Amino acid sequence: MAPRDPFYLGWRGQMPSRADPIDPEYLDTPYLTVAVNLCTALGLFIGAWVLIYLLVDLRHGPAKYWWLVLILVIDVAVNVVVRVARARRRRAFPPEPEPRRSGRRLQRGPQRGEVG
Repeated sequence: MAPRDPFYLGWRGQMPSRADPIDPEYLDTPYLTVAVNLCTALGLFIGAWVLIYLLVDLRHGPAKYWWLVLILVIDVAVNVVVRVARARRRRAFPPEPEPRRSGRRLQRGPQRGEVG
């Protein structure tokens, strides 16, 4: 595949460049972001299986499936707590403003020996 091939150019255009900024959500709180992603994945997996088991076991009455509801409540609570902790941590440390640009090394017009 040649670098000038349209398919190659289209494929390269979809790749993220190194100049793209990293998500500030990850930069501010990387460990909490990983915890949120992990809790979300595990919560969806566990919650889906518990929900399936709960729907199958509904015919036995509330005395038989209270522990399934408890698992779902704990699953949702853990996800909410981790997300709230990350949101509070991000609000506690607002992003630093960019430093002001100095005009000291600013060159205006042609310099010595240059033709403008």
